[in-house]
Amino acid sequence: MTKIFGLDLSSWQRSYPYAQAKKQGVKFAILRAGFDVKKDNQFEIHYANAKKQGWGVGAYWYTYAKSVAEARKEIQALLKVIKGKKFEYPIYLDMEDASIRRIGKSTLNAIVNEYGHAIEKAGYYFGVYTNVDWYRNVISGSALNKRFAWWIASWTKTKPSEIDAGLWQFGGSTNVIRSSRIGGVVTDQDYAYRDYPSIIKAKGLNGYGKSSVIDKVVNVVKPAYKTGNYKTTTAVNVRAGAGTNYRIKKVKELSADGRKHATSKNPNAYAVYKAGTEFTAQKVIKQGNNWWAKTPSGYVCLQYGNEKYCKKI
Repeated sequence: MTKIFGLDLSSWQRSYPYAQAKKQGVKFAILRAGFDVKKDNQFEIHYANAKKQGWGVGAYWYTYAKSVAEARKEIQALLKVIKGKKFEYPIYLDMEDASIRRIGKSTLNAIVNEYGHAIEKAGYYFGVYTNVDWYRNVISGSALNKRFAWWIASWTKTKPSEIDAGLWQFGGSTNVIRSSRIGGVVTDQDYAYRDYPSIIKAKGLNGYGKSSVIDKVVNVVKPAYKTGNYKTTTAVNVRAGAGTNYRIKKVKELSADGRKHATSKNPNAYAVYKAGTEFTAQKVIKQGNNWWAKTPSGYVCLQYGNEKYCKKI
């Protein structure tokens, strides 16, 4: 899919110019639901107005937890705040506060896992927000990234290539891509690289039960993918197995022909095929409404939910 423009909001953005943001191309909003064990006092206002604009909505919780026990208290507060609402984007743990930086990688990793398992058990699509420094140096980012979705903060011109992030926060008070202001207000800005609304609704998560109208439509559309030759219609990851739980391969693990079509020539970069790459599907695997192809270099997603990534040729 092409990148989608969005923003994230909290109590720091009161009386926000939502309509102006929509005119400037905003399609989704990730909202701070709370921090520690406290609800963000602007969450309900931001949620109602984001929905009014027709935006996809996600939420995040800013953690101060120094132990798994403290994390459990935060999780209960988070689940209470988001209960009864629908979210088209993941529910994120925001891990970046200086007060917990030095409590130890093993404890921080355990907190991430505690959040992830609890949020998923409650029926939500879970993700983690960190900046590049925390990802690389403070927690076991690359290992956790194989298990959980990621929202990475890097206020630079390009998205960090070695991190499998569905969301990239590319600017806030500093923005080298576009203006830091939306409607005159300094705003954290993001690009989404996955069709989270389709994925979440197809799985019946985040308040979208399997009986919803959209899910029924998705369930009816069941294309018969077969082995043969295909072409990517957008950039797609090459994974070690069929499913998003499998790791993305490195460029050096692709076949010689596969390496020619990778978006990066760096042998240690993640293996991503360019749009227009032709490949042979040796085997087709169906998982619910998702379709995967086994290729000479690895596994490629043909369709996820109602989002198609490849076409038969």
